[in-house]
Amino acid sequence: GYVRVTRKIEVKIPAGVDNNSQLRIKGEGEVGTAGKGDLYLLIGVKSHPIFVRHGNDIAMELPVSFVKAALGAEVDVPTLNGRVKMKVPSGTQSGKIFRLRGKGMPDLHGYTKGDELVRVMIEVPTNLTSEQRRLLEQYAKISGEDIYGERFSDKIKRTFKS
Repeated sequence: GYVRVTRKIEVKIPAGVDNNSQLRIKGEGEVGTAGKGDLYLLIGVKSHPIFVRHGNDIAMELPVSFVKAALGAEVDVPTLNGRVKMKVPSGTQSGKIFRLRGKGMPDLHGYTKGDELVRVMIEVPTNLTSEQRRLLEQYAKISGEDIYGERFSDKIKRTFKS
């Protein structure tokens, strides 16, 4: 006869597995006429609070201040193996994607790694001091930007009259 036994086994999960990957453990399945079978594990990977996986690449959104994006800066970026420095060139626009080569997930069947894709999201200041506001208004004036000007509908009418 057969006796049902519950026991724990240690399984090494290889780096790079993704959701719905199957892992075969030889000789740990049920006993049949041909001997012990294999145990198949279906892997489920928890989501990460910062990174989203796309194959072997990972993606994240990095908040960057308006000043750093406009003037350029070096920023700290989290990776799977700690933080790295990344250069944000002056004039970087919100939504710009930078690629950090080899900072993604390891390939399950090889020795390569995916990339980390960093999407820069510009943070617009919300609570300006009177001095900061005055300086931004001065910048707008120098740039020829009319911040208190005509409404959008007036602009459209003017554009189509020409």
